[in-house]
Amino acid sequence: MPFSMSREKLPEELLNVDATVTIVSMEYDVDKRGVHIYLTPTVAGSPTHWWLDWTQKTFWPVTLPSTMEPTACCTYQSTEIGDSGVLLGGRDGTIRRYDDSAQDDDGTNFSSYIDIGPIPMAQDGTTGTLVSLDANMAESSGDVAWSVHPALTFEAATGASSTDSGTWVAGLNARVRAIGRGQAYMLKIAGTPGSKWGMENVSAIVRTSGKKRIA
Repeated sequence: MPFSMSREKLPEELLNVDATVTIVSMEYDVDKRGVHIYLTPTVAGSPTHWWLDWTQKTFWPVTLPSTMEPTACCTYQSTEIGDSGVLLGGRDGTIRRYDDSAQDDDGTNFSSYIDIGPIPMAQDGTTGTLVSLDANMAESSGDVAWSVHPALTFEAATGASSTDSGTWVAGLNARVRAIGRGQAYMLKIAGTPGSKWGMENVSAIVRTSGKKRIA
């Protein structure tokens, strides 16, 4: 009996796609275990493409420069495992593929960052104070910039200003006496354009500060 696998999680952008003005391309990626979904307009624009993580059944938005938007895609099987993968035929006539080891986008540096959180600092009705952060970056990681963004509510933390920031380098970093107070905070880590980076783990120490008060 057929059953729905994605309708409950399908982004609105993937509903009622007009195929008369959109080139729809899909390809399963054996190595990454997911589906590439490209919605390339017949006229160059700035559309949102999608990656379907088959393991978690989650959709992730993907954007590409207009000249690199694929008008076709296929899976290439090589006798060399490292050479196999999904190939994208770009609007500019160039064939490209994703490369996890690349540090730029076809010669153009790009920015990369991750927002972690909101991370709780205290129980409901109370506030906490961030005491310190300990970070272990990958041994071959490039430098990254970190910042903390605390607020009195979880929602407010997602758009809060930074109260402290700094730089982490490859490997084990010295403990940071970070500044931040609230019920929750966001931790933002941004890489250096043109340099790959990786994080092993980050741990934080917080302490209870008292009852939450309306400012």
